Amino acid sequence: MAAVDVAAAIRERLDWRLAERNDQFVGKVVGEGEEVDAIFGLEEAGLLDGFLHFLEATGVLALVRSLTVQACRRLMVPVVLLVLTYFMKVLMGIPSVNALPALPFSNQGAMLLLGFDGYVMENGLSRRSHEKRGEGKAPPTPFSERVMSSFPGKMLVEEVEGFFNGAIRCLAVFGVFAAEVTGVIDGTDIETTAKYQGAGKVIRKRNGVDKRGQRKEIEVVVFGFKAIVL
Repeated sequence: MAAVDVAAAIRERLDWRLAERNDQFVGKVVGEGEEVDAIFGLEEAGLLDGFLHFLEATGVLALVRSLTVQACRRLMVPVVLLVLTYFMKVLMGIPSVNALPALPFSNQGAMLLLGFDGYVMENGLSRRSHEKRGEGKAPPTPFSERVMSSFPGKMLVEEVEGFFNGAIRCLAVFGVFAAEVTGVIDGTDIETTAKYQGAGKVIRKRNGVDKRGQRKEIEVVVFGFKAIVL
């Protein structure tokens, strides 16, 4: 597994400006009576704190809290924690779900910031299958990486679409986007049979061969859908 510089990845994605530590200078100005405006932690948890504040300010965090997934009725991990953990995985530049235990899951400050309490970080969410782990083997904390890997696939297309569009609306209202944006649009045919429910039909001209073996342009009826991506 390739090494991941978590702090560097977060700084790059959040466009943080680089800071330089100078304890002597800070001690001098504080000793002269200068007030300290603010103190920022430069570890991963401190960087995540700013990101979560941004989600709160834009309304995206409220959208995450309201998200429901029909296929996860008996999920022990709240959906909001799974989504925020996935956000953190992307923000930290972690390419593999299997790397979660060794990286963010081991950072108690970051996980507590997301909403996991100390007991869960110490003992895990459940003792399920505890007897299969073997003597003295600790449960995964706060949960198994398999839970994270299977969660996105349980969401319906409509659920993903609603959340995605809702996040865009939140960011637009907040003023993240310019008044005008430049985009690329592309469309493609998805052909089906005539029996496919909801399919439309169009007449297309295609190159064919007549009974005498000569090539000619013929008209055919094509059933299906038009997929357009912006």
